[in-house]
Amino acid sequence: AKIHETDVYLETNDERSVPLRHVIYHSRWMYNIADSTKKEIGTNKLIFHEVEYNKALQMPATVSMKESIYWSSFVKKLDELKLLPALVYSFDNNKCSDIAKNCTKVRLLSAPEYHSIVNLCDVLMKDLPQSCQTDQNVIDLFKLFTNGIGIFHYGFNQQVRKIVSDLFTEGYLKILFCVPSFDSFYFSPPVKTVCFSSLEKDDKNCISPLDYTQFSYKAGRRGIDSVGNSIICMDIKIEDREKLVKLISHPEVL
Repeated sequence: AKIHETDVYLETNDERSVPLRHVIYHSRWMYNIADSTKKEIGTNKLIFHEVEYNKALQMPATVSMKESIYWSSFVKKLDELKLLPALVYSFDNNKCSDIAKNCTKVRLLSAPEYHSIVNLCDVLMKDLPQSCQTDQNVIDLFKLFTNGIGIFHYGFNQQVRKIVSDLFTEGYLKILFCVPSFDSFYFSPPVKTVCFSSLEKDDKNCISPLDYTQFSYKAGRRGIDSVGNSIICMDIKIEDREKLVKLISHPEVL
């Protein structure tokens, strides 16, 4: 405002512009455990959907997160339920890449999109330094691009990260496996869904309600989505009820 000598108007709102649905993914299905529009009377605390949580609790797990089919099935489910585009958060560079590489057989692009990204990848690869062109991690990343899948973490150099962010922003990538801090530094595209591959940070401590609020705020595109989705992926054992209630039902003020 000072540089351009113009007035700036700020609009405040006590509610999200797009409502947020909190979901757990377990045994290849989604269970809605809370909605940002449903709160306890006289408080800001979200109502926890006990029935849905108990349904998930009673459903025997069929696949572990350590199995590659877990993540390919998860991405297919997101596509099937029309929950893309999506971000999948991980708190470790290696885990981020490993999860994405489990989805090499998942196809998220239409035929025209596939042909466009193949041609674009040829051009983009030639513009990279020779050291990147021969880096197996970069080669694997470009192969994932043709599936509509991307990876973003700081194991890649700035030029590669810029390519990933541009492709995701332009809609060539339908799902992005990433570290939680990437978007605040590079770009700010809204998505329909954000997903948590784990609730533990790399220091093994659980994310706080404030972390959860900040990471999930991207879900829901204003003017496009009627609701955003925040999905917590569960392993064989479902997270304790108290842990989820604290994380979801007690949003902290930013």
